[in-house]
Amino acid sequence: MNGVSVAGRILPALFADRFFGPLNTFIFLTAIAGIVMFCWTAADSLSGLMVWAAFYGFFGSGLQGLFGAALAGLTTDLQKMGVRIGMVMSIGSIAALTGSPLAGALIEHDHGYYRSMQIFGGSCLVAAALVNTLAALAGTGYLQRRGKPQTSPTEVESVA
Repeated sequence: MNGVSVAGRILPALFADRFFGPLNTFIFLTAIAGIVMFCWTAADSLSGLMVWAAFYGFFGSGLQGLFGAALAGLTTDLQKMGVRIGMVMSIGSIAALTGSPLAGALIEHDHGYYRSMQIFGGSCLVAAALVNTLAALAGTGYLQRRGKPQTSPTEVESVA
């Protein structure tokens, strides 16, 4: 998992920088990591677990590497970026604090089996991809413009 994470941090960052943008790449990686987390339920041998760990190591490390860049992509005012990063990190700290105990409780509830924890982890990642998609749409103004007539920049300048 750690060995493949080197490529997982570098390759998605290159694609984000050259083609898709950090937020779009982050959303894609989050969704794929969620799908890969669900696939963990199918790994029933050591070789299957190793293949799963390689895939999850790649996509999970890509998420870690692009987190800051994706968050910066949502902020247009650089003076507010530090506050926004602090707010997101504060919310993320709750997940970091409660994630391991919740996973342990789910494993204990299933008498040592990981299936509930795997489904919970995959569901959290897919939900995060959906929330990030909504944030990206809101950041581009798509959610505000939907259903409203489009105005051109010259119309906006003439009103001002």
